[in-house]
Amino acid sequence: MLKKSRFVSFLALFLVLISVAGLCSCGGGSLQVGESSGSSPDTAEPTETTPVSQTVTEDPTKSTLLPTESGPSSSEEPTPPVDPTTPEDPTTPVVPLETEEVSAKSVKHVFTHCLINDPQKGCSYAGAPLDADCLTVTEFRRLLESLYENGYCLININDMYVVDANGKARLADTVTVNKGKKPLVISIDDVTYDPRKKGSGMVDRLVIENGTIMGCYDNADGSTTLTDGEVFPIVEAFVKEHPDFSYNGNKVTLALTGFAGILGYRTDESYEGQYDVAEERRKAKEVVDWLKENGYNFACHTYSHANYTTCSDSRVREDLEKWDRNVKPLIGETRVLVYPYGAFTYQDTNKHNALLQAGYVVFCGTSQLNTLWDGSQPKQDGGAAKNTGTIYLERFTVTGATLRPYASLRNFVEYYTSFYKDLGYDEESAKKKAEDRAANDTYGYEATRENTLIYYKPEQIYDTENRYYKIYTDEV
Repeated sequence: MLKKSRFVSFLALFLVLISVAGLCSCGGGSLQVGESSGSSPDTAEPTETTPVSQTVTEDPTKSTLLPTESGPSSSEEPTPPVDPTTPEDPTTPVVPLETEEVSAKSVKHVFTHCLINDPQKGCSYAGAPLDADCLTVTEFRRLLESLYENGYCLININDMYVVDANGKARLADTVTVNKGKKPLVISIDDVTYDPRKKGSGMVDRLVIENGTIMGCYDNADGSTTLTDGEVFPIVEAFVKEHPDFSYNGNKVTLALTGFAGILGYRTDESYEGQYDVAEERRKAKEVVDWLKENGYNFACHTYSHANYTTCSDSRVREDLEKWDRNVKPLIGETRVLVYPYGAFTYQDTNKHNALLQAGYVVFCGTSQLNTLWDGSQPKQDGGAAKNTGTIYLERFTVTGATLRPYASLRNFVEYYTSFYKDLGYDEESAKKKAEDRAANDTYGYEATRENTLIYYKPEQIYDTENRYYKIYTDEV
């Protein structure tokens, strides 16, 4: 009987020891009133977190997503919440596609300006005529769709030419495109966002947000608004949806001036004392670097948006020097110069030689006729052009002013009737000249419309709904 009692006692003691050991292996320690062992997620107190779904780290091109208050317990790896404003992939994916070589002479080049983000403001702005020089967001989107439907493919303008050891340029024999596509260059002039145009319906600057590019404008109450209603976010979205619209991830060319800074930042030396120019340059460089990494390239649109044909030789040299001081350190070297107003400098002149000495070998105009001179430019006296080791490209203009008249013959005649009346012609004479121009002029309706149809159908691009014309209010 005694042996049986001792056995029961030892068995009880053994079970107690096992229970104590089990508690120690589960984390041990005594639990105070009100604490939880953490074994039940239903009764655990939530971990206190800052109620912020997104914050920007020191590298503003990357975002850190924080768990929300109702997120997983601290013992688990937090799963970042999905932010609907954050793209799944902040960079445009480059899809490997079958390619082919085509003649570089087949490249087409179209250009426009930064977009009217708010048509009601932009088309009634008392300053620069944005409705004439710019497209609306809707028109630019339609333009890309039409170019895509016509089989075009974006290439880099710098792939069009080669430069020899002596600095002489010639057109490349071929350029590479996605198979079955036609090569296209798109350039955007005046990506400056001059502060004098604040409130005009355009964005005020470009920013990198959540790893992608956005337009940003300042509100009257001091707040800012981000928008995708600008060329570059639209191009990003379009190429992501249609990868074959871009060869090797190439996008568009930004033609910059420098007198008011670049990309909406006051980077010019003239702003010293008004802005922290060093900080403005840092912010601008951040955007430049993103653009370069994502298939964009840069051209010089002169420093001061100058018409070099009316400038003195010394003024041209001074303009180029200011570009080198204020813009070149931010974007790097470019061999492409885009003439403001399409006003090209003739060869064998001091002005043109200054451009050659500055390293420019590709010059772009604004003619509606897509001509291309390889290795030469016209002489001022009208004589035969000689090989100067430069390339001249005309660009096809796509603006409100070109869309409006070429959307229909009626619009063309009305547009130029008003044009000639402004020059002093009476109503009858003005209309006669407009009709003659439509029928016979090199830049007339038939000739220009035929060239236009290479790219798009104006009546399908023109944004009647969002254009608030002061003079022309009838629908197309």
